[in-house]
Amino acid sequence: MKFVNSYYKPGKQIISLQVLNQKVSKNFKKASKYIYDLYCPSCHKARLSYVNKTANKKAYLRTVRNSKHKKSCRYNFVTVSKRYTKQYFETLSSTQVQAKMLSVIRSLSKRKNSSKKAKRISRNIIANLFTLPAKKNKTSHVKILRQKKLNGYLRKNQLQNKLFLFYGQDLYLKTSNKKTVKNFDYLELHKNSSSKIYVRVPLPITMSNTLKSNINSINNGKKYTFIAIGRLKFLKNYSPDLILINADALIFQ
Repeated sequence: MKFVNSYYKPGKQIISLQVLNQKVSKNFKKASKYIYDLYCPSCHKARLSYVNKTANKKAYLRTVRNSKHKKSCRYNFVTVSKRYTKQYFETLSSTQVQAKMLSVIRSLSKRKNSSKKAKRISRNIIANLFTLPAKKNKTSHVKILRQKKLNGYLRKNQLQNKLFLFYGQDLYLKTSNKKTVKNFDYLELHKNSSSKIYVRVPLPITMSNTLKSNINSINNGKKYTFIAIGRLKFLKNYSPDLILINADALIFQ
């Protein structure tokens, strides 16, 4: 894994790769006091090595062999791709998918009820959803989803068609359909009971009967905690659609 920043322990400061390159090109001997005392910019535990540029490659920072990051360090986690997530979910039954979603929403509910503000869901909780076996002679990294809290303006240039674990608290849920049918076509998310639609979730017809039953029992006047895995599709003159990665990758309570 390559880094763009490093932590210089003696100076207790973050030094970018760009600054290191400038110091090295100016005076390698003086720069050596920095490049031989660098650590992970996140956990400050794992030692980093500065690899000088060559004729074919730019200089870069990497973890020293056998040097460990803290378990909670973000560099232990690698963002999971849409393709892998879809393949992963296809191996699970609807019951297994809902069990994993339930563990995430329980984690969020615990943090909401604690003294700590629930800014993000624990990386370790999300990591339990996506783990890959270590490859031979390679460092094992946990696959993890990007997270996005549903509480503010949704920027198209940042979110369009990118896979996220979306979560929100104190949201109002409503169901709607395009025609008179037994099952609803959409699940609407609202910031308050009378506001316009914030996000709309097209409901797959293949979702489990349990999830369908829960959706049919939604109380329009109640606030919900909501979690879903998918991507946002932005529509002209309308609220964005949240396209689920799997028919059962949705939970609320």
